This record gives sequence, structure tokens and C-alpha cells, in this order.
Amino acid sequence: MNRPTPDDLILRHALRLDGLATGTMQAIAADIAEALAKVEAELRRRAPDDAPFTFARFLAVRRELQALAAALAGALEARIAGAVTATIETASPAVAGALAALEPITIDLGASVSLTVRFIDVAPEVLAKVADVPHDGMSWARWGRKLADDVTARVTSELRQGASLGETIPQLRKRLEVVEGLGRVSAERLARTAINATGNRARMEVFKANSGPNGVLKGWRFLATLDGRTSRICSALSGTEWSFDDPDAPKPPRHPNCRSVALPLTKSWAELLGPDAADLDEAPLGTQASASGPVSANWTYEDWLRRQPREFQRETLGETRYRAWKDGLPLSAFATYDRPLSIDELRRLYPTTMGA
Repeated sequence: MNRPTPDDLILRHALRLDGLATGTMQAIAADIAEALAKVEAELRRRAPDDAPFTFARFLAVRRELQALAAALAGALEARIAGAVTATIETASPAVAGALAALEPITIDLGASVSLTVRFIDVAPEVLAKVADVPHDGMSWARWGRKLADDVTARVTSELRQGASLGETIPQLRKRLEVVEGLGRVSAERLARTAINATGNRARMEVFKANSGPNGVLKGWRFLATLDGRTSRICSALSGTEWSFDDPDAPKPPRHPNCRSVALPLTKSWAELLGPDAADLDEAPLGTQASASGPVSANWTYEDWLRRQPREFQRETLGETRYRAWKDGLPLSAFATYDRPLSIDELRRLYPTTMGA
């Protein structure tokens, strides 16, 4: 019987959070679109479509713009705050289910001693203190308000430029469409980064609570998404393992829109059940999604990439990095924990493999 593994259940939680991020992004984009529609309606109310937009008209709508900006800021802040709260509330139950999946695995392996997982719960209010930590000095909810401020600033700038050129309402509408498109991109980046960061941090705290002498976990593993959009930073870190007390551990997310996940590392059966269990096979691995279909959860990005067509490898790495990789330079060499290395930097570090 195929039972879900801890990895499977953690990845299912990450997938649910990805759905939450998509829904949050769509809601934010709809809020921005509604605000811009009100701006356009206010412009149309004050003059015919074919009348030139003047600075006098621009000044006349500024008060309305300020009111719309305040309403949009409150809406976006609430959207992100709600998504972060939902993320935190689901983290501990997700880990509880993942660790509980270890108990029946020992039966499948024929262990003479049954494993009992003593799960240590972490309350949402405790997780909230460590999961929604400031990012560049602001909470994620405050970043929602900043997104609204940025949209308003773009609208103001576009209308000022339109006034200087004496544009008509149809021309101004095209400017607002550009603002809406930029707002959608920013909404996706904010929603995905905020929810992935919060989800990983919250699960990590629950992992830590269930480690130590009486816990079942001993560390965590970096898992990168297996497709052509994965960053060089995350592909370089894929599969690396870390202890919970390592202050330099590169916890995901590593960059905006990062989709990487921290997976728990379970102690060996001998550590959990005693010396009599030393001859048991290790816990079965789960699967992870990839652009080419489900694959083993222990595959790193490099394991997966080696099994892809040569054309895909070239497209993903670029010709120069592809040649160096085929000559033996690992993906881990192409980036630091925080940024990809340029071709010039790689040539200085690896002159033989990279070539002049």
C-alpha cells in the first residue's frame, strides 16, 4: 500500500499555499483594477473624452485620487494580512500530519517496535511572532500598503505626463492600462513571496519544536522547483542539508517569487527505534512535481536537469554555463546563497573549466 510520506504532505501544504498566493494575487489585481476604473470614471465625469487633459483638470481630481489611494491601501494591507494569517494557522497541522505519516511506515517495513510520534504543537500566535517577521524593515501587510502607494504614485505620474501633453481620455486610459499591468506583476511578486516566506518560516519553527533528543527530526533539506524557471541561486542550493541551529543556513525564499521549500530531515530508524532497527530500510521517499512529471523527492535540481533533453539544458543554463557544466562544473558553482555569479566571475574562479 502506498502511504503518503512526510515529504509528500509538506509539499501538499506548499501547493495549497501556492493556490492561496494565486488567489491573493488575483484579489489584489482586482482591487487595483477597480481603483483605476474609478479614476477613469472620475476623469470622464469632468470633461468629454475628446477634450485635452489639462493641469487644471489634473489638480481637480487629486483629492479624489487621495481618497482612492487610502481605500486601496487599506484593502491591499488587509488582503496580505489575511493570507499571512491563513498561512500561519495551517503550518502546524500540516507538519503534524506529515510526522504522523511516519508511524504506519514502520509497520510496512516490518519493524518489531512500533514508532510513536510525540508531536509538539506550536500555537498560531507563537508562530506569528517568528513567521511574519519584517522584510526589509516592514511586515508583509505593510508591503501591501506600499504596493497601493506605488500604484497611486504611478497613476499620479502618468496623469501629470498626460496633462503636459494635452492627451484625451482614451490616451489616458492606455496609460492606466500600463499601470494596471505593472500592478498585477507586483501583486504576484508580493503575494507569492510573502506566503512562501511565511509558510517556510512557520513550518521551520514547528520542525525545530519537533527536533532535539526527544524529537523525530534532525534538520532540513532545501528543495527547489524542477522546471526551467528556477533561479540559479535555488538550483545551486537544491538538495543541500542543514541543521536547525546553523545561523548561516540559506532558508527559502532566497529571492522575490521564490518557490523553494524547506523539507524536514527525519532521524534514522536506529535513532528513533533503537539498535534493533538498524537493519531496516530508511523511510520511503515521497515524490515531487517537475516539468517532466512526478519524480523522487530526493532528486536535486541537478539530478533532474541531467535527465532532460540537451536543448533544454542549453536553454536553461546558457551556452557558456552549459559547456562548463558538461565539463564537470556543478550547478552549485554558479551562484552564492544570495545571487548568481556572472560569466566574468566564474571565469576568474574557474579559469580551466570556464575558459578564457
